[in-house]
Amino acid sequence: MGLDLALNIVLAALLLAVIVYAIRLNRKLGTWREGRAELARATAEFVKAAERAEAAIAELRAASDASGRLLEDQTRKALSLKDDLEILVDRAEPAADRLSDALRPRAVAMSQPIVVREPAAVPARSPASRASAAAPEAPAERGPVRSQAEQELLRAIADRRKNAGPAGARA
Repeated sequence: MGLDLALNIVLAALLLAVIVYAIRLNRKLGTWREGRAELARATAEFVKAAERAEAAIAELRAASDASGRLLEDQTRKALSLKDDLEILVDRAEPAADRLSDALRPRAVAMSQPIVVREPAAVPARSPASRASAAAPEAPAERGPVRSQAEQELLRAIADRRKNAGPAGARA
């Protein structure tokens, strides 16, 4: 009986070891199942986040395209205005030169001091004489008919030089 008892004790010890191992394995499998469920939830959240990111990228692309088209339109308009302004400047430079040449004798005459003896002796200028003084002298041979804008520009330059007096006149 000694051998049977020893064999039963060894067998009981081995069964006890298997039971302890089974309990530990069951706990680890439970942890693994919980981790697997959490992994499934995390995967689902990742898929939702990826879908939201794709939608946001599509919206950004649409907004970028719209702003690109708007910027292109504004650039095209700006280039057109730039070309128009270059044409106006090119046309204004000769007109300003002609006006400057026409006003140069007046500027020299205006730069000479005027002696006034009595304030009451200075005659009042009529509106007609003011208008004739403000208008530049027309050269003997006039070029093509001036546009209204050119005429207004010439009047504005003449008025500015008239108001500036001797200090503002160019020699």
